[in-house]
Amino acid sequence: GHGFLYETFGVRPQFSWHVDPFGASATTPVLFALAGFNAHLISRIDYDLKDSMQKKKVLQDSSPTALHLIYHFPTGILSGFYWNGVALFPDPPKDGLYPNMSLPVTKETVRPYAETMVENIKQRAAWFRTNHVLWPWVQHHDGITGTESPKVVEMYVQHLMQAMMGAEELLAALFLLPHNLGVSGVPSRSFQRKGADQAPEQHVIIYNPLAWNITTIVNITVTFQSAAIYDDDGQPVPAQLGGLQHRKYSVQFSEAACSEKSKCEHTYEAQGVVFERRRVKDWGKTGRWLLPVLNDCYKLIKEQRRIRMRQDFWEYDANGDVKAGPISDNYIFSANGSAVRAYKAVEMEIIPGKVLTEIRQRFYREDGDKDYAYSITTRVPEYSETGLPCHRLEQTYSLGPLRLNTEVVLRTSSSLKNNKTLYSDDNGYQMMKRTYKKFTNNTLARNYFPMVRTAYIEDDLSRLVLLSDRAHGVSSQAGGQLEVIKQNTNEHLLYDLRHRCVVRKYFCSQVMLHRRLWNNLQWNLGYNLTLNDSSVVTPTLWMMLGSVSATSKLYQTGAVELQHRPVVMLIDQPSKYLHTKERPEERLLTCRY
Repeated sequence: GHGFLYETFGVRPQFSWHVDPFGASATTPVLFALAGFNAHLISRIDYDLKDSMQKKKVLQDSSPTALHLIYHFPTGILSGFYWNGVALFPDPPKDGLYPNMSLPVTKETVRPYAETMVENIKQRAAWFRTNHVLWPWVQHHDGITGTESPKVVEMYVQHLMQAMMGAEELLAALFLLPHNLGVSGVPSRSFQRKGADQAPEQHVIIYNPLAWNITTIVNITVTFQSAAIYDDDGQPVPAQLGGLQHRKYSVQFSEAACSEKSKCEHTYEAQGVVFERRRVKDWGKTGRWLLPVLNDCYKLIKEQRRIRMRQDFWEYDANGDVKAGPISDNYIFSANGSAVRAYKAVEMEIIPGKVLTEIRQRFYREDGDKDYAYSITTRVPEYSETGLPCHRLEQTYSLGPLRLNTEVVLRTSSSLKNNKTLYSDDNGYQMMKRTYKKFTNNTLARNYFPMVRTAYIEDDLSRLVLLSDRAHGVSSQAGGQLEVIKQNTNEHLLYDLRHRCVVRKYFCSQVMLHRRLWNNLQWNLGYNLTLNDSSVVTPTLWMMLGSVSATSKLYQTGAVELQHRPVVMLIDQPSKYLHTKERPEERLLTCRY
């Protein structure tokens, strides 16, 4: 776009605009300054701070880049003017009334609008020290900010899915082209379809979009009792995937258990151990699981470690009646009170293996519920067997459908003494210190901060890092949390003789993962913006725990690797089932690439 403007008109843009992002990023003006811009305009900052800046006439700043802050709209002016006379989207309401919006500008309304504009300009001018006042005219958006209506969400999802499928088809077609264009035929000998007497086989292409080599885990769903994986040179996997490269793999299946050591020595069948469901109210009587899960980097023991930590789900209750007080909606997070535990029973399954160990935790809203409401799947890689990076725990969550007017967070409690302070990234570029502050109004929500891809808490010795595949809100609300737990050891614990119980002090951080809301605000009802989302979300977080120096070297590249994971393209179906409806039970094949 800048090239077009320069080539066509001979000018380059010098002003950057961020008019309506929810939470202005401190990184953005730095990046724009490096790109050659000499001024930056923003709008959305904390409303108390903006009021104070208006009164002090400091809505403009000149360093390091000239900064201009858009002022509050004065009372009575709730939106811009419809100069074209017609509101094209959303469709005009049948009764002709535009709730919370200005009427279209017509011959009949233009004079009072002009008078209003003149008075408004005079009012705005009083907030600035300069004689030059910026009058914004910047068309509405809402397409990708989370404040759009459901039909816009569905349209975006449809378009993105079509684009992703098209891109994968194109990639697969390019990778399957023969290297020697003069030779027509199959891309490689290992990808030729075998005869009917051969074992069924499936072919997979995996592309690494990063510029460096990686060793990671890829899951493929298979329908056979056993399988062996080979690369395009016929060598058994494990293998390493090169940077900005792709590799071809063949998966050879068998309906019987593998008996030949030469074919099966790189494939392991994992056996899971399922533990009975435990009710939360019984924890004080029976204690909690203390089960060791080991790899070369971590020793995980439920509830007791050198650095103690636990994770579970909590939910905020949201008000949906505008007459009863502040509401939570697309634009605002405003809870009725503190978060409460979102489950009454927990189930756990551990699946140990030589490639990785998987811990599956399922959380039930009620003791007798058949289906779980939330889950955490933690994968612990085994470095000695595979070369996989063992310094991180890969976690996938499942949440939903939620109950109406609830907002669910993942609470991570640890013994790190972080003093209600956390760090999260701006644009994946700079880590910002986020210190807990008290406010007159809505202290809880105003201590949530953007986490684009990284957040961590730390004390003098250790750091707990969370890396994300998508943006979240993150907070450290509590300096300490008290729990009553039955234990047989007094290591690092305080024993209360009066209550004969163990009291532990934890420090907590919270990540907002999912919201389902409804309210009777006329604006939201008119445009279907109540955020009544009944979907199931499955975000991914990678967790690192270690010294400050060790994690500093790992979390930047880890965050990039999480957001740019390998692209897996299934080229065909197992040959035996190409022309039949017979489909055995599906199984999950976890491989190291």
